[in-house]
Amino acid sequence: MTFDEAYLKHFPTVTAYCFYRNGRDRYLAEEATAKAFEVLYKKWDTLRSHDEKVLRSWLIKAVENTMKEVGRKQPSSYEPLDEPWCQDLVDEQQYKNGGYYDYFDEWQKFLDYASDLEKSLELEAKILFHYIVVEELSIEAIARKMNLTENAVRIRWSRLRKKLQPLVKKMLDNK
Repeated sequence: MTFDEAYLKHFPTVTAYCFYRNGRDRYLAEEATAKAFEVLYKKWDTLRSHDEKVLRSWLIKAVENTMKEVGRKQPSSYEPLDEPWCQDLVDEQQYKNGGYYDYFDEWQKFLDYASDLEKSLELEAKILFHYIVVEELSIEAIARKMNLTENAVRIRWSRLRKKLQPLVKKMLDNK
């Protein structure tokens, strides 16, 4: 088994474990999972020959340790940015910096850029782009909608991102 295969196989389980073990704190779960896989990557040469169950057990123990480490570095509670008071503060700072952030206008600009990019894509790539960028669907949902495996969607999205990079750069240079 390669590291990539281990990552793809165990990432959902490890993330879910972190999420439910730390009081459903998504930030802490993502940080702990990332750190656990970073440790796994560093020790991959010695762990690659282990049985899959042993590897999963090792990962869970690594995640428990990283959850403790990440938890110590974070404040005990934090307010998500979508809280009303936080949004008011952001709006106030935006207004002081020379302009009010108009969500509708920004969304329209985004849709215009997305539409321009979609025009340059083939049908299947256009559908994938729309699902990921505009509708913000998960890989799993896209795989179900497009009748593909999740890995196929990830690979196609990776290739599409590489194809879009020069187009986006050109578009931003011309704005």
